Amino acid sequence: MTVIDAAPAGAIAATRDVAAFARTAALLRQILLDDLRCRRRWLRHARRTGMQQPNQAGVSWVLALELWDRGEMPESRRTLPRSLKDRTSRALSGRLISASTLTLFVDAFDLCEEQEQQLYATWEAESAQAGAWPVHGSGVHRSRPPTGEQSLGLTDRGR
Repeated sequence: MTVIDAAPAGAIAATRDVAAFARTAALLRQILLDDLRCRRRWLRHARRTGMQQPNQAGVSWVLALELWDRGEMPESRRTLPRSLKDRTSRALSGRLISASTLTLFVDAFDLCEEQEQQLYATWEAESAQAGAWPVHGSGVHRSRPPTGEQSLGLTDRGR
């Protein structure tokens, strides 16, 4: 039996050079740039702006504000926006987008239902191409273990 490292719920491993979620990332970037309401949210937190790409620091600030508002992170954690820059970079580049990251973007930027549906449909299609399977009823996707291998829970210990 082989033990497989568990990825975060909804995450699919991607190599550094391959954008496993290229279409989802392109759609997300388009929404953040073209929707004036969304663009204004991240622009007010950006020090430098280029109109061809959303500013990662500005986007990270918006995500941090959402996490603080939800009470998921203490407001005393002032370094949160900086710590979200890697997650933001992976999402905007398409290297890795988990279900929780996509939900965070949808909530933080208060995307309309049409934008949300487009993002999730694109993300689910790319997840399926990458070999992910849905956990029924949860709306969360997990990586499928490779054929012939079994993943063990922490309590299984190779029994």
